[in-house]
Amino acid sequence: MELTVDSLDKVEEFDPFKNISVTFSGISPNGSANIKGDVDDDELYLNFTADKTLGLKNGDVVKVTLDCYDGDVESYCLKYGKIPTVLEKEFTVEGLSAYVSAIDEIPEDMQEKMKNQAMDGLTANAATWAEGNSLESAEFIGYYFLTPKEGFYASSNNELYCVYKVTANLKGYTEENTEEEQTGQEVYYTYYRYSDIMLLEDGTCSVDLSNGYMTNNHVESKFGSKGWGINYYYFYGYSDLDSMFNECVTKKISDCNYESTVQ
Repeated sequence: MELTVDSLDKVEEFDPFKNISVTFSGISPNGSANIKGDVDDDELYLNFTADKTLGLKNGDVVKVTLDCYDGDVESYCLKYGKIPTVLEKEFTVEGLSAYVSAIDEIPEDMQEKMKNQAMDGLTANAATWAEGNSLESAEFIGYYFLTPKEGFYASSNNELYCVYKVTANLKGYTEENTEEEQTGQEVYYTYYRYSDIMLLEDGTCSVDLSNGYMTNNHVESKFGSKGWGINYYYFYGYSDLDSMFNECVTKKISDCNYESTVQ
């Protein structure tokens, strides 16, 4: 027996994503996604869910899925004689400003600005030294750069330490000679720190130079002024690079990745 199928309603196909857009805001890797629009149909009550909406970075893929409050989406739509042509769609995160994740992402001109500001800070600090003491030189010897490990909290989204070898001209009393002023030189190491360095949407680099600062760690000089004994001078810095590296990097490696160009 042969039977002919007839009198069935024709299923209407529709694109549920026709009026849907996904916009991204914030700063990579902490961007967020926002779904805008809805299905252009007064009969169907459908909504959209994303597999992730927070903690996004440029290049991430967000999957948006068609959903409903009545179980299976296709079965629900068929009750109204309709069927969606697609149930999910992927959107790539792009166009977000981003925190720098490596030293070589920082443009040369911005590196120069940061080093110039650091040198101004070192020079201004040396101007407060006791009379007869002066800054002989401050040699830039490289960077320490830190970023938080994925899933770990850090106080900054990135940290850049401009590291300097400083030579100071000194005049004062020493333990070896408490009666006559001596002159000499001493070498110590210091840094100037910047944080939250960003690459903006237009490709330019942004950093708040006014928030850069020198270490507060003190290293004692062999020279000093004479009072009740010798009041030794001190510098903002470290006596050796190992001590500085331990303070800036080693204490943070459980939570941060690091890069060093210090020679």
